[in-house]
Amino acid sequence: MLTQGAVEAFTMGPDALFSKGKNFLFIDFADASSKIDPLNKRLYIPWDLDSVFVSKRSDGDIYGTLKTKGKNAGELTQQAYQEAILNNFPERYEAIMATLLAGPLSPASLTAFLNALEVVLSADLELDPNNNIDGSIAERFDHFREWVTGRAVNIQGQL
Repeated sequence: MLTQGAVEAFTMGPDALFSKGKNFLFIDFADASSKIDPLNKRLYIPWDLDSVFVSKRSDGDIYGTLKTKGKNAGELTQQAYQEAILNNFPERYEAIMATLLAGPLSPASLTAFLNALEVVLSADLELDPNNNIDGSIAERFDHFREWVTGRAVNIQGQL
């Protein structure tokens, strides 16, 4: 669950398990005959990912949402899961986030993935009349490469 929360914090999805307490499924592998590691007995699966990566900014907080306006600007607000789980297991959450940033969510890994996607998807995205992409496809991929790098730097600073 903390890993899913970390991934969702990275993508800044406002409509997810930790931010809204919804839009996920899980598979529970725990039963009497299971030989699965008890720490990995449940698999969380996100869905409804249409709101991830929508912010042009990459500076979201990994523990909640920072108010940006008014007299409480800079104040952190948290949803129920963020408050109950992240505040009680911050060291484990931060360790998971650091591991993800050093591996699958590292700028190098994500940039390589985006480079591969760009080669495979660009022609079809150019032809899609419903792509809703401002500018060129190449510019959008450049934006994502810059965004994931900026996001990783921002999170490193929070850790």
